[in-house]
Amino acid sequence: MKIDIKYHTDIIPLEMVENGDWIDLRVAEDVRMKAGEFRIISLGVSMKLPEGYEAHIVPRSSTFKVWG
Repeated sequence: MKIDIKYHTDIIPLEMVENGDWIDLRVAEDVRMKAGEFRIISLGVSMKLPEGYEAHIVPRSSTFKVWG
């Protein structure tokens, strides 16, 4: 399967996760946020997927934490 990726900033190129169908994304800017703050954060990339496919942006299970 071919995924076209366009980079919008000078970031380290994306790589597939070994032994999986995942791509690790990282933010393309330095961000400081206070507890409870909401903000849209650029990932610095756009992707064009093949017809019939979709992508899901989800937190890594090793870093996701619910506050409350």
